[in-house]
Amino acid sequence: MGRSGETEWIPRVQAGHRPDEPFRFQEEPPEPPKNTALAWALRGAGLVAVAVVSGLIFWYVTDEDPVTPTQAAGSSSARPIPDGRFQFTAYSGMPQPKRDVDCAKNSHGKVKQFFADKPCASLTRALYTSQIDGKTVYTAVSVVRMPTAEDATALMKITDDDNTGNVDEPVYAGLVKIDGLVPNKGLGGGGYQSALLDRDLIVVESDWAPAAKRTEAEVRQLKDISDDALRLAAQISPGA
Repeated sequence: MGRSGETEWIPRVQAGHRPDEPFRFQEEPPEPPKNTALAWALRGAGLVAVAVVSGLIFWYVTDEDPVTPTQAAGSSSARPIPDGRFQFTAYSGMPQPKRDVDCAKNSHGKVKQFFADKPCASLTRALYTSQIDGKTVYTAVSVVRMPTAEDATALMKITDDDNTGNVDEPVYAGLVKIDGLVPNKGLGGGGYQSALLDRDLIVVESDWAPAAKRTEAEVRQLKDISDDALRLAAQISPGA
C-alpha cells in the first residue's frame, strides 16, 4: 500500500507477459496511408446524392404538376375561354377572327376621320353567340391596336360618345349574314361596352335578331353580356 495521501501506481500487465518480466509498452500499429483521391471521390458522390435528393424534395414541394415549356408558352387558340357569367361560342359563319391593318377602311363616322389622322396598328374582329331567355344573342368583339396607349385613350373618347360612329363589327361590315340583322346597322340594340388595355381598345356589341328597339331591361341584359364578353379579347388578341 502507498503512503497516506498517495496512490500506489501498479503497472498493468499486458497479455503474453509474465509479472516478473519488465514491462514494455507496445506501440500501436501505424495507420494505413489515406487514399486522398478516393476520399474526395466519395465526398463528391455524397454531395451529388444530397443535391439530387434535395432537388427532388424541392420539386415535390414547389411544383407537383410541372408543365413542359410548350405547355407553358401555349397559344391563344389553345387556351380555353375562362368561365364567366355567359357561355360564348364562335359563330359558325365566322369560326376564326378576321384581322385587318386598315382601320379607316373598316370604320365609319368620326371614328373613320380619327383613323385618317392616326392610323391603327391592327384591327381584329370576332363574332360569338350565347343564349339568354331562349334567344340567340350575337356578340361582336373588336380589338383595335393603336401605336400608343395615348392614341387608344383618345380613340375611346370618340367611340364611347353617341352618334360618332365606330369600327365596323362583323355584322355591320357584312362579313356575315344573319336573318333579321342587316349591314350598316348591325348589332345596334344597345348592348355596348368598351375597355382599354394599354394600347388596345376593346369594343363589344351584342344584340339578337330581329333588330328592334330594346326595352331598358333588355338593354341591361345585352350590356351584361357585352361586359362579360370583354374577356374574349384575350383570345383574339393580335399579339405584341
